[in-house]
Amino acid sequence: MKEIVSEFSPGIIGVSTGITPRFNQFFDCLDVLQVPKGSVYVRAQDTSIARNRNDLIRTMLSMGPLRDKLKAGWIFFLDDDHEFDPAVLMRKFALWRELDVEAVGSLYVKKVPPFEPVVYKRIDGKGNDRFTWAELAAEKDAGFIDAAACGGGGLFVSRTALEKMLGDKPIAEGDWFPEMYSRAEDIGFCRSLKEAGFDLVVDLALPIGHTMPSTATPEWFEGEWFISISYGSKGYRLPAKMFHP
Repeated sequence: MKEIVSEFSPGIIGVSTGITPRFNQFFDCLDVLQVPKGSVYVRAQDTSIARNRNDLIRTMLSMGPLRDKLKAGWIFFLDDDHEFDPAVLMRKFALWRELDVEAVGSLYVKKVPPFEPVVYKRIDGKGNDRFTWAELAAEKDAGFIDAAACGGGGLFVSRTALEKMLGDKPIAEGDWFPEMYSRAEDIGFCRSLKEAGFDLVVDLALPIGHTMPSTATPEWFEGEWFISISYGSKGYRLPAKMFHP
């Protein structure tokens, strides 16, 4: 990670991996990720994403001061199958300050066709509705979109939100991400975040790539969303609407 002088408090870069890390591209991106001075990298290894993310939060809330008597003020979740711009975290800080929100997500897609955006406009008993690419395009100039839920990879959450969601429980009993089928733990977290009274926005300026082992990344090009597919030195770009409205 590349420490930079920043007015923002230090925090935790919380990385979720399986028992064996998967992709070198992720660590190449992590090496140049811009972070406020004093921030630390913490890794959780389990086959359960929910357990990983909960362990990372417990570690964050239990840590002592990281810099100038400041405790970790935030956590930024990353997964080891993501690729990202070095400024992706600092972009989250810009939205945190500008919009006065406690959670900022990242735009990425499912890593296999139909490459749907992992950003939801509704989560209820009637189903989890994803935003369409047309709806995301309509908000591109704003640089963000208000969302009901998003993927946990690339998600920035403040200490304030996590402590309120914990309530009166001991940190060791915190269960922010519920164990759910088909990786719906991220949706469960976002639902609890909303119930605690916090808003969620998703950054549209710096999308994240999803790798398996080719990398699929949303890309804004000539006024339209595309899916950029890359594998080693090879790559191509296809209109996102080919896969999802």
